[in-house]
Amino acid sequence: MLAGVKRGVANVTSRAQHLALAVEQKRTLITRDKGFLTYHSNWLEEGKSHSGIFFLSRDLQGKKHTGTIVKALLDYHELIAGGAGTVEADIANQFIWIN
Repeated sequence: MLAGVKRGVANVTSRAQHLALAVEQKRTLITRDKGFLTYHSNWLEEGKSHSGIFFLSRDLQGKKHTGTIVKALLDYHELIAGGAGTVEADIANQFIWIN
C-alpha cells in the first residue's frame, strides 16, 4: 500500500481518478471517504471492475485504533496469502467496511 503522495499523484483529486489509478496499478483502495460507496456502485453499474475498496469507519481514528485497522487489513492479506481466499473472489469489486 502506497499513499498517493508517495506515488507522485498528489494532484489526483476526484474519486474517478483515484479509482482509475488503483485499477491501473491493480491495487486495493483504502479510504475514509464515504462518497466512494456511491462511486463504487456506479462504477460496477457501468460494467467496470476494481480490486476492492476498504472503507475505514470514522470511529477508527487516532493512535488507539491503528492496531484495529492494521489487524483487519492483515486478516485479509493472510486469507489471500494462505490460499483460503483470492482477491478475485473475496475482495475484487467489493466495498468492505472496517469498523
